[in-house]
Amino acid sequence: MSLPRFCHRLDRICGIEYCATWSSIPVLYKPGPRSFYVRELLDEQAMRLGDSGEYAVLLLVKRGIDTFTAVRRLARLLRVPPGNIYYLGLKDRAATTIQHVFVKKTLLRRSGGLYRGPGFTARVIGYIPSKPSKKHLIGNRFTLIVARAAGYRRRVEEIIEEINGRVPSYYGYQRFGVSRPNTHILGKHVVLADHIGFYEEMVNTPYPGEPGPVYRARITGRPLESQIYERRYYSRVSRGSIPPIHVLGPVARLYVEAYAAYLYNRLLSMLIGATGTEALPPRLPMPGCPSAHEKYRDIAAAEGAPEAPGIIGGYVGCWERETVIRIHDPVVRAVGDNLIVEFSLGPGMYASIIMRELFKEHLVLS
Repeated sequence: MSLPRFCHRLDRICGIEYCATWSSIPVLYKPGPRSFYVRELLDEQAMRLGDSGEYAVLLLVKRGIDTFTAVRRLARLLRVPPGNIYYLGLKDRAATTIQHVFVKKTLLRRSGGLYRGPGFTARVIGYIPSKPSKKHLIGNRFTLIVARAAGYRRRVEEIIEEINGRVPSYYGYQRFGVSRPNTHILGKHVVLADHIGFYEEMVNTPYPGEPGPVYRARITGRPLESQIYERRYYSRVSRGSIPPIHVLGPVARLYVEAYAAYLYNRLLSMLIGATGTEALPPRLPMPGCPSAHEKYRDIAAAEGAPEAPGIIGGYVGCWERETVIRIHDPVVRAVGDNLIVEFSLGPGMYASIIMRELFKEHLVLS
């Protein structure tokens, strides 16, 4: 059976192509802080979470802001550099999210405190003996509240049953940006050491989905105060050409990771087009792996960057990714007129890819 292609308007720019089912529900769904909830799942036993330890564990609840912003605001309250606060994953901006952040106990200005800032709260819930590791991340639990969709409960259950273990493990839209889907383009410029291309894309290139003041600022080439990273790079580059990685550090690496994710999405689409989802290997290496250079070479060459796979590993390292998404513990229930859809995904898997299957073109992202 042929698979549907390009089920959402952002698919092409993100390297996403195939859906696992033709079915969907004809209801608009827009993720936001009141309709989309994310809770991080950790192996607390393996972390040895308790009443004492070198690192404090804080439960961070944020609404409508990204993880970088929440950590930066928390760091300001703690009076520590943001780099002294550790976390195991980035959580959606268009959501209410609950995740864990970690800081050395000696850096806390008060013990057992509750910290509040614009869009977030954080409180100490315990301590661990050593620095956290991504091996402690089990995944995430997601809750979707779909307004006026209670009548589709059975249909959603049937779709989840049909697609479970068959959804391609694409990196989701937020990995690339929604109103400005270009993090992978910026990453490509970093990898190719194209500093001028990076500057033009980051500072001067407007996208239709951006707010009016930001759009105009890009046309004039003078970033606003709210454009934190653009202003940082703009101020440094005005004094000479500087590699983005030297100015933006972890953010520039995030762009490279986005480019690696884009190449992965393209490779996954190519393999599905050739053999379907049933013949996919269980896992695929990411572009940073030496063993993967041949797999990605033709795709990167078509992007005008044949050498990129061999360079990416120097920024982000090597790992393998499961090729399909498995949906754990799904629960679908009607509450009044609304439909509540809950499920868990493993580390690195994107709820937006499951939303894409459920809603297709009716998924509204902004």
